[in-house]
Amino acid sequence: MLKSQIRKQILQARQDLGAKEFAFFSFKIFEQFKRIDLSAIHTMHLFLPIQEKREINTWLIVKWLQEENSHIRLVVPKFMGSFTELAHIELLADVAILLNKWGIPEPVSGELITPSEIDLCLVPLLGIDRRGYRLGYGGGFYDRFLATCRPDIRTIGLSLFEPLAELIEIDKFDIPLQTCIFPWGINYYPESGR
Repeated sequence: MLKSQIRKQILQARQDLGAKEFAFFSFKIFEQFKRIDLSAIHTMHLFLPIQEKREINTWLIVKWLQEENSHIRLVVPKFMGSFTELAHIELLADVAILLNKWGIPEPVSGELITPSEIDLCLVPLLGIDRRGYRLGYGGGFYDRFLATCRPDIRTIGLSLFEPLAELIEIDKFDIPLQTCIFPWGINYYPESGR
């Protein structure tokens, strides 16, 4: 099946989830995330959820980290200039968040963080296969971003649904994730090579 067809199916499956079921899945993913060892993490990158695309509620993770792991510096993406260039901004508790013209929540301002400073990245995805290759929205933003990070960065995907039955067609720019958190558990992909 083509990536475009799989994207369409998963986006529809997200929309078909009832509000309570979606909130429950987000909460269960948050609970699974709390099992991750963060003892060596100083700077963590994560995405803020696009509500209209029914992305996992990462605000649960943000709040918990700010309250229970305040030593971890949080970083979020911000589109700069064009829709192809990502900057990475420190997320402070008092920073204003607004939706950009694409409906993506972003900090209005903040300190720029270089990719080499990031120890762990929570990566958005629509689906993931059993090798750890993710299916995103098709822009390649995260593959380009992760390619600029340190080789030892930890990568964790967050998925509402079980791994895809068929393997995703990949190209030379695709970077597999090391871990994926689902509502019911955590999968590790040691063959990812990162």
